[in-house]
Parts: sequence; structure tokens; C-alpha cells
Amino acid sequence: MLGVALAARAALSGTPVPYVNAGQALLWSWPLFGALALAVAAGAHLAERVGIPAPLDPRVPASLRFLVPTLWGSVIAALTILSDVVAPAAAARGLPTMHVPFPVSIPFYVYGAIMLCVLFHFLPLGLAAWMLTRLRRTAPRAAIALAVTALGLSEDGGYFLRSGLPYSVETLRHLLSFAANVTELLFIWNYGLLAGLSQRMATYAWWHITWGALE
Repeated sequence: MLGVALAARAALSGTPVPYVNAGQALLWSWPLFGALALAVAAGAHLAERVGIPAPLDPRVPASLRFLVPTLWGSVIAALTILSDVVAPAAAARGLPTMHVPFPVSIPFYVYGAIMLCVLFHFLPLGLAAWMLTRLRRTAPRAAIALAVTALGLSEDGGYFLRSGLPYSVETLRHLLSFAANVTELLFIWNYGLLAGLSQRMATYAWWHITWGALE
């Protein structure tokens, strides 16, 4: 997986990338690739400690590691695209576009999917579960459920803190994003990192790469 991330990041070297926002420039910097490598190593160690399946655990069938998450990620992308047709997401967020242009979008979003899945979900989930096991198993299931919910909100929490729950297509988009983050976490918890990554890769492939190229 790190080899794929390195190849995708290297493909962006020397290529001007029109970032959608300033934060992306930091996430896609070379120093953050080093942080990604460390996060993968730390996440793998914690995953083994808390019982998250290894990426190629033979007990997890390929259908649950790849097929089901990919299909679900495609459903999320379809719903996101539908919402974009009804009320464009870029306009709602005051941006010129939601997508890096094609064909730069291919290595950009492959790398981005790996980066965000590991840094936002795989490592934090393993760390949260490991810390909760230190609580001498006091209501561990409820605590882990709370951790999953909190991590699921990590990418969209700012919107809800600012806006509450006003009825709008943009609110529905953020709720869909929250649901996607929770299911990605659950895929990782039950079937390993590659299951969560399969969901995000499928969503990015349809929403950012394909739909972005058609806009």
C-alpha cells in the first residue's frame, strides 16, 4: 500500500496541482508522506494489539475485504453526485470546484484516499481501541462505539458546530459524509484496513475522478 502511495505521490512531483483548498497542499507534501509511513507502521502495531484484522488476514473473505466496501463506496458516490446535481457542492462551500482536474486527479485522489484513511481512521481507531482496553474493560463496547462516532464526525464536525442541523442539501451531504466515515471505520474494525480503503477508493473514483472529469 505504501508503494502505491509513493508511486502516486511521485507522479505528482514536478506537476502543478491546482489544489481545491490550502489545506490540501500540506496533506500532499513530502514531509506528510513520512508521517504516513510512520502512521501505517504504528497503526499496524496497534491493530494487532486490539484485534483489527491484518490487511491479508485469511479469515476475511475477499468479498468482505474488497467487493462489499467497493459497492457501498459506489453507492455513497452516486448519492453525492445526485446531491451535486440538485445543489452544486462547490457553490455551497464558496469554492470554484470540488475536484482536482483530470488526469492529475488519478494519482492525487489515490494518494489522498490512502492518506486520509490511514491518518483519520486506521491509526486513530487503533489508538482509541488500545487506550480503551486500558480501562480494564469497563463498558468497552459502548466506549468503542463512542470512539467510532467521534472519529466519524472528524471530517464534518466543524460544519455541524457552525450550522447545527438546518434542512438543506448541504446538510444532507455532510450527514452522508458522516455515515460514510462511520462505515469506513466499521469496515476497518471488522475486516481490516484494506476494507475501509476500498470504500474510500470507490467513492473517490466515481465522485472526484469520474464526475470531476465530466463537469
